[in-house]
Amino acid sequence: MKTIGKIATLLFLTLLTISCSSNDEIPSTKIKKEEISSKWEIENSNYKSFEFNKDGNYIIVKSASANKSKSQKNEKNILLGQYEIVDDKTINLIDFGQIIISSINGTKMDFTIVDNKTSTSIEVSSSKIEKISSSSNTDLLCRTWKMTEVNGEDVVGTINELTVIFSQAGTYFVELANPTSENEGGLAEWKWEDAKENKFCYSWEGEANCTGDNSVSIAEIKENLLVLMEGKETFKLEPISNSVPKSTKKPTKTVNLKKGVFSKF
Repeated sequence: MKTIGKIATLLFLTLLTISCSSNDEIPSTKIKKEEISSKWEIENSNYKSFEFNKDGNYIIVKSASANKSKSQKNEKNILLGQYEIVDDKTINLIDFGQIIISSINGTKMDFTIVDNKTSTSIEVSSSKIEKISSSSNTDLLCRTWKMTEVNGEDVVGTINELTVIFSQAGTYFVELANPTSENEGGLAEWKWEDAKENKFCYSWEGEANCTGDNSVSIAEIKENLLVLMEGKETFKLEPISNSVPKSTKKPTKTVNLKKGVFSKF
């Protein structure tokens, strides 16, 4: 009887060990944001690029038809939203659909685009684009910012409240909380003016070339604050995570954005 009891105990312990080992062999992994945080360009597709940042935002640029105006392109062919990493292959693109990654190796990513609105899917190959090298100021700038003041005046709740996303791909996207026909925001390009990285230039019409009249100075940049100066205008921005809605606070006067880094008209 003692022998039978010992055998039963050993059998139980063996089964328990196997069970634990089986559970240990099933890793709970997810795609790391660092792996996808970049701009991914696509060729021969209805999509030009997908871009992800570490703040959880995505920018999708669709291929524009030749007969559309530039304002229509910005409105219909550029999509901005938030993404959620589901597992080691799937990324939910809120208000759009999903991408399902089949392979990623650092500079190349193959994935399937699932568009929930059209109930279509397409397989694509993409290449990683990173025009601007990582540095202290680049890493601080390339985030999601919310503008809070222009020339000392509160813009929260006004037509000039906006969000801007800078990326190392040399692009930035301006989204207005209350867009108008005169200013709808959109996608532009930027680059450092020189190695000092205290000024950058921008362009709403393709690659940014520093001509002097499209220069923006960085007066202050840190984890929780960005102050930019363009001409006589001073812009104060805070990271989205630190911004608190102030809908009850009224600005002392209306602030109108002039043509420049945050407005193309």
